[in-house]
Amino acid sequence: MRASPSFRALAVIGTLGGAASCSLVLGIGDPTLDPAGGTGGKGGSGATATASASQSSGAASTAAGTGGQGPVTYPCTPTDPTCNVVKSDCLAVYDNTGKSSFAIRVGQLDFYQPVAFTGSLEQAAFLASISMNLPKCNLKGSGTFSWIVNVDKTAGTFQVGAAKPPADPHNGYSYVNETITLSGKSFPIAPSSGPMTLDADGSIHPATIENILLPAYLDAQATNLILVPLHKVRVLETKISADQNCVGSYNASGLKKSNGCLPDVNQGIESFDIGGKIDGYIDLEEADSIIITSFGLNRSLCVLLSNSAGTYGDGGNPAKCKRDGMGKIKFNGDWCSATNLPADATCYTAVAFFAGFAGSGVELK
Repeated sequence: MRASPSFRALAVIGTLGGAASCSLVLGIGDPTLDPAGGTGGKGGSGATATASASQSSGAASTAAGTGGQGPVTYPCTPTDPTCNVVKSDCLAVYDNTGKSSFAIRVGQLDFYQPVAFTGSLEQAAFLASISMNLPKCNLKGSGTFSWIVNVDKTAGTFQVGAAKPPADPHNGYSYVNETITLSGKSFPIAPSSGPMTLDADGSIHPATIENILLPAYLDAQATNLILVPLHKVRVLETKISADQNCVGSYNASGLKKSNGCLPDVNQGIESFDIGGKIDGYIDLEEADSIIITSFGLNRSLCVLLSNSAGTYGDGGNPAKCKRDGMGKIKFNGDWCSATNLPADATCYTAVAFFAGFAGSGVELK
């Protein structure tokens, strides 16, 4: 992993606007993120990703006390009244308790694959956009990048989609359901749904989502974005709290007051302990049709995923992935779209997507 500044610095930047931090993700302002002539390489193995996912540990913002002493608080336990309107272990902003249909917003994504998303700077900058803008609650992100999961217990269904950033997260979120145009190409954006079961202990078992196109908005106006086309999406090892407000928990015991109660990716300190995982794959041909123009870039998602525009970009305007004499993309992914299995010598047409996540209750309008 490349050396990089702490997330604290990036998070502070993020409170001033999403563009500064997200530009680091896209390789602007730091040539080490996009070295000419560098190597792309294949993504990490599933075993490595699973090991990474299990590193998160810690306690919620409160723990059961002993001897009648009541809840235990920590130096980084948020005390401002706005942080405790909803009693939860994850700083939920809307109370889902007892509801038959409820929504969870992904408030932290720990990327394990693709490799292009896993560097310290990339992780920190994504977190700055995903983290809510609630500085009194030790959450100092821009909150522009919102993926929402809705569970309907009565119907036995779930829904996954993206939302544009509200002025205030307490105001609620709405799924994006529209066609957007990027570089002259139209992309229909809508939530996807399917059947699911919910165990008594809160474990959720949704059906596989065959295809979904999710925008990751990078600014408050929802004009700068990255489209993430995912296939064969599975929600794994995910448990919803008994009050239906949380996936994972706020890591008050693990955050440091000396660091402003902010996460630090270099030290492995996170705002939340993850409570679920998601995987799937990104097809490289499809990624090569998605042009990223935010922050002065003019390249395809395929080039970004290659982790080296100098080696795998064709130098065009916009830059797309280089191809061989047969028209095949030269960058070898670590996954095979045709089989939905790891890449082999004959099929390397995709990159694996794998992440851990934490989430908290929001209002879905």
